[in-house]
Amino acid sequence: MRAAVWHGRHDIRLEDVPEPSDPSGEEVVVEVVWCGICGTDLHEYVAGPIFIPPTLERVVLGHEFSARVVAVGDDVTRVKPGDRVVIIPHQVCRECAFCRRGMLQHCRNLQLVGLSLDGAFARYTVVRQDQLVHLPDAVSDEAGALVEPLAVTLRAMQLPGVRMADDAVVIGAGPIGLCAVATARACGIRNVYVVEKLPRRAALARELGAAEVIDPSSDDAGHAILDLTGGRGVDVALECVGLVATMNQAIELTRCGGLTVFIGIAEVAGGIDLNRAVTENKEIRGCIGYFDGEWQVVVDLLASGRLDPTPLVTHRIDVEDVVREGFKRLVEDKDSCVKVLVRP
Repeated sequence: MRAAVWHGRHDIRLEDVPEPSDPSGEEVVVEVVWCGICGTDLHEYVAGPIFIPPTLERVVLGHEFSARVVAVGDDVTRVKPGDRVVIIPHQVCRECAFCRRGMLQHCRNLQLVGLSLDGAFARYTVVRQDQLVHLPDAVSDEAGALVEPLAVTLRAMQLPGVRMADDAVVIGAGPIGLCAVATARACGIRNVYVVEKLPRRAALARELGAAEVIDPSSDDAGHAILDLTGGRGVDVALECVGLVATMNQAIELTRCGGLTVFIGIAEVAGGIDLNRAVTENKEIRGCIGYFDGEWQVVVDLLASGRLDPTPLVTHRIDVEDVVREGFKRLVEDKDSCVKVLVRP
């Protein structure tokens, strides 16, 4: 079968790889329907290895995917062939201290589908039954491929300071920032403001429920947020870019006593203005991954209609076009190319 295989920075190759053998134990073979190109994949293409282990010479990318069960091992009880599923890419031990707390992304024995294990930019891949969440008829396969990034931002919505927020600002309307807008609105945050200079992404933010979009190339975001919040700043700032400048901007836009959440992954970090956080009594939290059970919450929100992320999908391509039409376009055309879905 054909697969998009990472070999190093700016080196993703379309190759023939073997199809999976018959599953055993709790293994499940799934046929991929749609797989999204994640910002993490893009970071690995541009600047990797980051999450890919440095000792790994090659890996089939892809971890945001919907699929159908093809074959199951003898010990599988949760799914059967033909079931529609989405796949949690964290393969965990379920025994360490973090797993027992439901903090699966911090498992001491964590393996990641599409980063340390072969992933879904191929027709078939192998996972374990505890990684599967059933996809109901009310949720499309395309929406299923968006559950992973939505779960990332749902994790941020579960933080106490976010749950109690009246208003929030999302800095950066890339795929994760737009998912943050959608989940914030679905979780009941009244006013969600967005800082984004690219016009197509700004329009998508409005479509997903942003109350106001600030263009930092023409407006001062600090002044605009103070005007929108009666001079106090937002309860929560969600930084979804991963740059030092936007991290400092997030701290600036947060009200005294408010919460700044860093979701963006920085390729280079340093120079964060922590003094401002101290003098203005602001809390700073990092946010990555998802806790046990949060994928089901996202699926339920999708099935209920409270969450509709379909405007995020701007391109649908075949696996043969992953490099030319996927990764290169995401680098060169950041405005019109937001979420690319791959059909392996």
